Amino acid sequence: MTKEELLLKNQENHKTFVEYLLSLAPDDYLYSHQNEKWHAGQQLDHIYRSVHAVANAVTKPKFALKWKFGKANRPSKSYDDLVAKYTRGMQSGFKAVGPFIPESIGLDKRQDWCGKLMRDVTIINKRITNYSEKDLDTVILP
Repeated sequence: MTKEELLLKNQENHKTFVEYLLSLAPDDYLYSHQNEKWHAGQQLDHIYRSVHAVANAVTKPKFALKWKFGKANRPSKSYDDLVAKYTRGMQSGFKAVGPFIPESIGLDKRQDWCGKLMRDVTIINKRITNYSEKDLDTVILP
């Protein structure tokens, strides 16, 4: 995937997610399957926390990221490979930890948090335009 494709997919996927959340009726937004899964407001918070961490990281100089987190020591995975790896992790019982454990974003805050999420996606995309293809293959984040 090229940098341009990555930026487009990042924008489109988050926009689709936000549009879906905003389209949910209140009962659907707050629904949690047998209270075992996160409801939509918790999903929104988890995604926001994850995106916000990346948005904060990409505002730092690349050399600082390489110093703090190291450099990639293997070829990059394709988008489909990353999705498959994430899916396998979820199926094997992987759980969110620490700062990525979501709280509930209520209906009254849904619109604001969707806006905050899309602002951070924009920050990421703007900052990534300054990365070369090589930077994208070598800079890593945990």
